[in-house]
Amino acid sequence: MVARNAEAIFNEFQRLRDGNGSGPAEERLESYCRDVLTAVEGIHFDYKCKQDSRTPQLEESDKRNLAKALSGFANSGGGVLLWGVKEGLSLQLHPISHVQTFLKNLLELGGLATDSAVPGLQGDWLPSKHDPTTGFAALLIPESPLPPHRVVLKIKDTQHHYY
Repeated sequence: MVARNAEAIFNEFQRLRDGNGSGPAEERLESYCRDVLTAVEGIHFDYKCKQDSRTPQLEESDKRNLAKALSGFANSGGGVLLWGVKEGLSLQLHPISHVQTFLKNLLELGGLATDSAVPGLQGDWLPSKHDPTTGFAALLIPESPLPPHRVVLKIKDTQHHYY
């Protein structure tokens, strides 16, 4: 399988959650990230770790990551942020507590983070194999017909920037 664009990546994330394949959704996600997404990160996809994965509240660095990605992906070809995955020498999964609330917080702030607001934001989540209230969130940021999008959140070194 080849991930051609942001929408294809987001659709595959949803299929992973809904049972595409065998084993727990978390294991399917890890395989998909390792085997397919590695080649497209930075173009249509980016991994993000939440500053404190024990809480669904957005910390300053979470807001910064969201705002930069919204502006950057909306001003280019679109993209997907996958929260709860850390890339390094080996891929590491860091499930987020109360992932549904975290995703709701992302979507709410996403509508306020840029001028103009990015239309068509979508989000979904999949559970951790150890606790169904923890998991991973995906945020689809489509290419916008209304660029450029400037960050308006009051975040040092980010506000008023275009990405």
